[in-house]
Amino acid sequence: MVFFRGLNLFIQVLFYALIIQAFLSWVMPPFHPIRKFLMRITDPLCRPFRRLTDKLIEKGLPLDLSPLFACIALQLISRLLVYVQWWIVY
Repeated sequence: MVFFRGLNLFIQVLFYALIIQAFLSWVMPPFHPIRKFLMRITDPLCRPFRRLTDKLIEKGLPLDLSPLFACIALQLISRLLVYVQWWIVY
């Protein structure tokens, strides 16, 4: 139980770090220390999805949607963990 709660908390922290990073990318320069710290945390999550969104950028969509896809993936993993925890307990 404690393991699943800790893992779920870690996923929530990553989720909020992705959202904060996405918002700060619009208002802060990328070399700001807070953005550098958040980029170190969130880039490994966004990198696999960035390959997918690079194709959209080439076709004319100027937004990087990789944080959105990473947030969706984190939410799916969190729901899966809740289901597994429920399955183990009952």
